[in-house]
This record gives sequence, structure tokens and C-alpha cells, in this order.
Amino acid sequence: MKRYIFFAILIFLAGCKSKDEEKKVTIKGKINMNVLGQNKNDSLTLADAAFILVFKGLDHEGFGLDYSLEKIIDGSFSVDSKIGTGTVLIFLDANYRYIGNLSNEGLNLLPLGVLSGGNNTTIDLKDLTMVGSSIIPSHDPFGNEIIISQEQIESLKEIDSFFEALAKNIDPNNDGRPEILDGKKIFLMTSFDTYAGHYGVDNTPFVINDSISDFVNYFFSVNCTGGIPFPVSASLSGPADSAYTDITMLHHWGDDRTWGVSFIREALPTVPHGQSRMPFKKGTYTLDLDGSLYTFDFSCILKKNKMVLAVPTVHLNEQGKIASFSIDYRLPDNSVIAPENIISRVQMHLYGTDSLGTQYELYAGPVMYVYSPDGNTFTGWDPDPNLSLIWCGIYSQTPMQPIDISNYSHIRIEVGYYDLLGNSYRTIWD
Repeated sequence: MKRYIFFAILIFLAGCKSKDEEKKVTIKGKINMNVLGQNKNDSLTLADAAFILVFKGLDHEGFGLDYSLEKIIDGSFSVDSKIGTGTVLIFLDANYRYIGNLSNEGLNLLPLGVLSGGNNTTIDLKDLTMVGSSIIPSHDPFGNEIIISQEQIESLKEIDSFFEALAKNIDPNNDGRPEILDGKKIFLMTSFDTYAGHYGVDNTPFVINDSISDFVNYFFSVNCTGGIPFPVSASLSGPADSAYTDITMLHHWGDDRTWGVSFIREALPTVPHGQSRMPFKKGTYTLDLDGSLYTFDFSCILKKNKMVLAVPTVHLNEQGKIASFSIDYRLPDNSVIAPENIISRVQMHLYGTDSLGTQYELYAGPVMYVYSPDGNTFTGWDPDPNLSLIWCGIYSQTPMQPIDISNYSHIRIEVGYYDLLGNSYRTIWD
């Protein structure tokens, strides 16, 4: 299990990009003062909106979400985000109270994956109106500026309530001042871990496990940057209306600049590769850091039949060594799904077990981005001497040298990725 947490951190560390490299996408709109509506509490209307909290994917350090607080001026706004991210617009009043969030076709985020204008795209939402806590644009960017299928929209809907909860977490220590104003960022994320089936070998096709839904593990993680001290002790309790009694801390890492802590629930011995960790239901949780209490709304419920699987196939050379990998993206029912509007980065690890039962890591692949630093999709290898990193696409990769697997009786491949919301996934293939 420790290897899994290290694997997640490794993707973050390898994935750092400077802000200068990130290409901007402009999103603008105007509040329609004639049709305002009220939020769920029947107290605030869209006319009360003074700020927009813009979530725009993982930050450039890779340890949390990149977000900014932008002013609404004379009922209009224009904000920047990044290609290849999931962007969420949260509307707040002058006292930073939650009014509602942008919702388009029932989806609470804008997946800035495949865009009609590439990294020069401007999305004009035009007039905004309000229904409940949903802020509805009069211009639908889906199928126009944002090229996305209905299948991709439905997959993203399964977890996009995550951001409505995040919007309510801007003051987790409840002192009346949003942490973002002091440069502090606290980011909640879920990690999913699944034994998925068998990888493919040349012309032998991969097999997705029929009972994959029985093999999903859940991890609740908190990442922090910007001034909340690294805690000596940490505990999690909740949800407030019916608290779990089986939450334990799994992992704790970092320093006063950046740190993270992960929690798990009851483990059930039901899966081939370890124990099954139970999910965390929607609700309000309390995080205790050295006696200081922080409260969070949390919602990230994954429907297992909508989980995107990164499925590897290995390709052997004449000597029987692994010469290259290809990756397909499927849903658990084996249907093909395009990942460009769902995931942001992928990494592959390969492990071999010898006749004595000793396991070795045989290969740690590069971080594979959907989008290169200049905002364009691409495939193949692209070394960047300025960053000492290798940028490549998400469908295939070729190791620098063929991988010799002749001394190992069992080979396992683990493919991990981050979605546009910052949640992490690990799929295990035998």
C-alpha cells in the first residue's frame, strides 16, 4: 500500500510545469439581471455575486488545485484557465458565501480538453441565469468551443458534485476569512485502486475482469500548501450526520511547505491483490491537525460502471523482450471511451516476481500528458532539455531499451492516472 501512495506522489513530482508554459483559455460571461433566481437556501440570488472562485485543474507544483478568486465587475467577468483541465466557476457574494456554480447540460465543470480553437479558445457563456444553485449559461459551449461526446459528459457527471463541496470549503477553520486570501490551499481528493484483469500481449487481447466492481479500493486524501504547518498528528471523523467508526490514517508525508495525509475505512479481504477499502459517503467531515479543527464538505462518489480503465498491451520483440506498450481506454463493460476530456496524465509501472517470490520494479515509465506544455495534443517522445523531463502522449510508449522479462515467473503492470478533477486512479493488470 505504501508503494501506491509513493506512486501518486511520484506522478505529482514528475508532472511539474512552470506557469510560464501553461497556455490560457479565456472564459467570460454576463449576469442577466432580469432573470436571477435564488439558491437552495432561498436567500442569495445571482445579483449578489461579487466574486468567482475559479478552479482550474492541478496547480503547477502538482500538489493541489490551482484556483483563483476573481472579481465580477458591472455584472461581467472574464477569467483564464488552462487547456487540458477541468474548470469550475463558483459564484460567491461579497462575504464569500456560496451562491451557486456554473452548470451546463447538468455538468458542473467545463472540461477544457478538446477545444475548437486549441489553446487560443475563448468561451463566451453570454447571459447567465440561476436555477437552484445551478448557474446556467445562455450559450452552450458543448459541441461548439468544447468538443465532447455525451458518453464523456455522463462519465464526468458521476464525480462532478465534488466541486460544489469544494466551494463550501474555502473557510475550513471557520474563522470567517477564506484561506485562499492568505495563500493557503487545502485540497481534498479521492484515490481509487482496482484490480482490473489481464493485460494484452501482442495479438492476445486484454481481458477486463467481469467482477471489477468488487475490486475497487477508496482512499480519502488531504493535501495542503501555503502555510498550514506540517502536523505531528492527524485524524478524520465524519460524516456529521452518521459518523464512521472505522476511519484510520494510512499515510502522512511532506513538510511545512507542502504536505498530505491519507485515510482509509474498514478493510475487507475480498480482492486478489490485498484488501478492499470502503468508500466515504457524501457529508461533512472534521479534520483534527494537532488539535486544530477543520471542517469540510466532501462529495466524490464514483459509480464503478463509469470508471475509466487505462488498459495496457505489451508488444514483444524477436528476443521475447518488451519493446513497447500501447494503452486503450475502456469502461468496465469494455466499451471504448475517448479519455481527452476526462484524464490529464498517465504513468505506467511494471513489476516482475522471480521463482523465489521476490518482486522487482522492472520499469517506471515517464509521465504521459494528454497535452504538451504548449497546449497541443501529441504522441511519441519529446525530450525537453530545459525541464529534464520527457513529454509524450497517452496511447503508446517505447522504453529507451527493451525490457528483459525472461527471469520472472509473473509480470504485473500498474497504470495510474489523474482525472481532470485531481482524483487519482490505479489499475492493476496481471
